[in-house]
Amino acid sequence: MKKKSLTLIQITDHCLAEIGGSVTLFFDLSKNLSPFIDKQLLFVTSSPKNMNIFKHSISSNSNLYQIHAVHSYKKIRFLGIPTFLFLYAFNLIRILRELNLENNKNIVFVHCVLLGAFLLFWRKMFGIKMPVLVIDAASSHFRSGIGTCIKNIISLLFFSLLNCDKYSFGADINDVKRLTKIVKLLRINYDIHYYGIDTDYFKPSEKTSDQFIILFPHRLDAYKQPDLAIKIFQQFINNNTGKDIKLFFVGGGPEYYKIKKFVILSNIEDKVIFFGYVEQSKMKSFYNLSDVFIGTSLKSNYGLAIQEAMSCAKPVVIFEGEFFDDDVDLVEHGLDGFKVKNGDINEFVNHIQLLYENNDLRKVIGINARNKIIKKRSKNNIIKNYVKIMNELYNKEDFD
Repeated sequence: MKKKSLTLIQITDHCLAEIGGSVTLFFDLSKNLSPFIDKQLLFVTSSPKNMNIFKHSISSNSNLYQIHAVHSYKKIRFLGIPTFLFLYAFNLIRILRELNLENNKNIVFVHCVLLGAFLLFWRKMFGIKMPVLVIDAASSHFRSGIGTCIKNIISLLFFSLLNCDKYSFGADINDVKRLTKIVKLLRINYDIHYYGIDTDYFKPSEKTSDQFIILFPHRLDAYKQPDLAIKIFQQFINNNTGKDIKLFFVGGGPEYYKIKKFVILSNIEDKVIFFGYVEQSKMKSFYNLSDVFIGTSLKSNYGLAIQEAMSCAKPVVIFEGEFFDDDVDLVEHGLDGFKVKNGDINEFVNHIQLLYENNDLRKVIGINARNKIIKKRSKNNIIKNYVKIMNELYNKEDFD
């Protein structure tokens, strides 16, 4: 696709985390799609603290806007997130009309399912022809609680009834097979995407430290369950007393101080290092400094970090996830990593021990992991796919 005279409008739904796959996808698309378009408008509802982080992440032909759903969200907080998103979608349409963008050659990428559904509703109400792609980065859809299930069913019905131009969901979600069947049944125009890893950047380099380092590069919150990482690590070092072994926590989050206290109470503070939030550009050095990557969430461990680590030829040990049903092919047990039954700490430790004692096995699994990322998850492939989608939406007959 040659550079086209259009504006790409990317919209996200809430106060983005400081680090995480959704954030990276949002700004990676901005950077990598910029050569194919005139300009971009990026709309976020981020807090001022995070706005500075985002401003350093955008491409030169992009403008970043902080938008409020209503004058004061606190006034309607009791009505819940759906009300916030409904008003936010209305506000976005109003702003796009004020900017005279609603009927020009523009494409909208919405990084939130329910927000995308509401945006389609307001598009219909105002008679706007602007094509909309809804990008879904959720890890699960129909088995993670009644609220989430209802939200996704309503969104899919909106996509079907209001003619969503394209719905793109991740290949690494836990119920991708079921979601695919539903969108086909509802006749929704869909696409399946990957994060897209820059394998030329995230590549292995020689390890300079003699320490055996276990890496936990995730948010410190209840979803990622860093407390299980500590329990696993404590059992592992008890089995290997006197050895030079470290656990690196790379990332911040609401449970930061709680986890630090847990480490102190476990009497392993000399073995655990907290690095806090680290810029995405510096993560490669942590992957290459480590020996094993771990994911201890009991829901999903198939995000961006694991794929970057695999691209750096690191063996991974993860819990399979609460909703795992063999939909996700990212890690093949024993070939390019290890998957452990949820909550089985002993088995988790056994796999780390196996890798600790066998350097050759670490290398073989690491090489296999990198080859899989190159073959199935490379950045070039995902950018080509989004460019293809932009071209498809640009050439829609009802776009003129």
